[in-house]
Amino acid sequence: MRRQMIQLKVKGMNCAGCASKIEANLALLPGVEWATVNYATSKAVISASAQEVDVEKAQQTIEKLGYRWEPLSDRKKGELEKQRRERRQEMQSLQLRFVISLGLSLAVMAIAMLAPWSESLKWLLEGLLVTPVWIWAGWPFLKGMIKSFGSAPFSMDTLIGLGTSVAYIYSAFIVISGYRFSGVKTFVYFEGVGFIITFILLGKVLEGRAKNQTTEAMEALLDLSQDFARKVSEGQERMLEIEEIKPGDQIRVKPGEVIPLDGIVVEGESTADESIISGESLPIVKQKDVEVVGGSMNLSGSLLVQVTHAADSGFLSRVTQMVEDAQNRKAPIQKLADRISQIFVPIVIVISLVSFVSWWFWGPEPVLGHALMAMVAVLIISCPCALGLATPTAVMVGVGAGSQRGILIRDGEALEAAHEITDIVLDKTGTITEGRFSVVNEDGFTGLEAEGDKRRILALENLSEHPIAVAIVSHLQKDGWVAKESVEKFESTAGEGVSAIVSSERVFIGNFDFIQRQLHSNEKIPPTPLNWLKEVESTVVFVAKEGRYIGAFALSDTVRSQSPVAIRQLQEMGLRVWMVTGDQENAAKKVAETVGLPLERVRASVKPDGKLQFIEERKQKGFVVAMVGDGVNDAPALAAANVSIAMGMGTDVALSSSQVGLASNDLTGVVDAMKLSKVTMKVIRQNLFFSFLYNSLGIPLAAGLFFPLLGWQLSPIFASMAMALSSVSVVVNSLRLKRWQNISV
Repeated sequence: MRRQMIQLKVKGMNCAGCASKIEANLALLPGVEWATVNYATSKAVISASAQEVDVEKAQQTIEKLGYRWEPLSDRKKGELEKQRRERRQEMQSLQLRFVISLGLSLAVMAIAMLAPWSESLKWLLEGLLVTPVWIWAGWPFLKGMIKSFGSAPFSMDTLIGLGTSVAYIYSAFIVISGYRFSGVKTFVYFEGVGFIITFILLGKVLEGRAKNQTTEAMEALLDLSQDFARKVSEGQERMLEIEEIKPGDQIRVKPGEVIPLDGIVVEGESTADESIISGESLPIVKQKDVEVVGGSMNLSGSLLVQVTHAADSGFLSRVTQMVEDAQNRKAPIQKLADRISQIFVPIVIVISLVSFVSWWFWGPEPVLGHALMAMVAVLIISCPCALGLATPTAVMVGVGAGSQRGILIRDGEALEAAHEITDIVLDKTGTITEGRFSVVNEDGFTGLEAEGDKRRILALENLSEHPIAVAIVSHLQKDGWVAKESVEKFESTAGEGVSAIVSSERVFIGNFDFIQRQLHSNEKIPPTPLNWLKEVESTVVFVAKEGRYIGAFALSDTVRSQSPVAIRQLQEMGLRVWMVTGDQENAAKKVAETVGLPLERVRASVKPDGKLQFIEERKQKGFVVAMVGDGVNDAPALAAANVSIAMGMGTDVALSSSQVGLASNDLTGVVDAMKLSKVTMKVIRQNLFFSFLYNSLGIPLAAGLFFPLLGWQLSPIFASMAMALSSVSVVVNSLRLKRWQNISV
């Protein structure tokens, strides 16, 4: 069944309860696999059957709940500019309403405290001044409250709208009717209405500014994408839209320009700044036959680049999509907060009514005044915004900060699971080592057919992308061999070797077990390569043709300079580090000794299904396993792990199987990913703890539970200040993740 992803911008949400209600209704549509609505980004993402659900049904569902929607542009950079423009307009509107609300509320306070007029005149003037604050500045809350009594869900607007409306209508009744309580002083609450709305608007302004900072990393990535590229064809240069450039085209990149697309340098020499993508601060030399990455900055020289990926499939596009997906998909810990938010507002309304009744029957005079204060204070202080912002803001900032260090996290689930990891399984080739083999010895390849055999080997290995094959091809080409032979029926056996019919003869290249199975019963491998297996710390590759042994290559690989340090740091974090490799035992043991891995944590000559089995066994024993790899052979194990990490963005297959991608080939990226996960979860827990603590203390205090002990009742004005500060403090705490390396685990 064909599935589609529907993405919409949702407008009019004022709290997490709004997002939860929309999400729940979208998930009920037939054919929807899952739906998520992010309050922090105002975005809805729906995975659904293309046959059963279309965009129109999703839009109708959002409209029925009283919210507005807008389609998201396919051009992310254009969408970014639109979002920036809308945020500016929204912020200007908020600031205008706040400033006018503050001015009128201060005037009301001045009249109440300083004006030498009669009580009736002062109250009348206060009411006239605060009316535009209640109706105009507070209109979004009133509108949300009205909608919540229809088809829309209860939300923050319900609480604020109810609280301010009760206080305003009661005060207006006192002024218009002239009613006074007998025996006790009569109060009005116009001042409270004004300052409640003012402080809530102030909180919204501060929250909006802080939330804007949570998307900085995503915006920085999108700013790197280019709209045009300089195509070179038949000696002529033309500026074309980036979508018109196809793989194979050549483009010119001048000094100081952003490289628009992935490619390979055809001509020229320069240095490039790839820090925004990989976190690597030093300029990297770019010369003929060296890859360049779209989004990096060309610093010193002019380059002619042959494009390898179109704009929608290049490195920058994939990175941007991974960051966006991670910010849209919810971490499991957020689901608890969402469930609480859905039932929170009705419970608060009940608590506010209970508070009113309790004060009415058992409170001191004036009972109505105390009862109203308690009810309004409970309604105002109980907004679930802090709870709704606790997780998504931390995930957004954490994922964005990670992307700037070359740590690309696909979803919140991976971010949460990573901090619980107990075991890390590392592939050897290309992960612990450089993955750049070189041939150090040869055996065989003698006789009249030696030249033809080497050409056959070159032709066959040219079809493989494995690092060993690349090394053998390079070795043979340096010796002057050229492959002209035809290759048919190419087969690759994962973890063992390759075979094909080359110039009418079947050729096999692979490890000892693979070649041994191909030999005639009376054919034996000579002692020299067998001794390499036992005594030399190299990787040995054997070659057979039509059932006969014809030669072998011994290859060496170099351990990455940072691997010993990174593995030690992972072990110091209390993690069990394993090396599981398809390479031969001697070579694997040598690498383990070099990087400081105990030999009992080494598994050699393991096929891809063996890696998968090893991970499943560790999981069955209750361990949480992360797999780090970079190749096609690692894809099954990556898919089976609790958390999968692809090194250097790996191959397309490895990346598609992974939850975390590392832009660099450095194992220290794994260390950084582990720490980022731990500090992000620490901040999320802090946010949730503060949110629960705030409501646990704030609601009883607002209801007057401590009045018998303290003789003091929380004013609705202070309740509004506390509510505004709670949301702002959660967002500000999340923003600490922009400097996550300075946060202790």
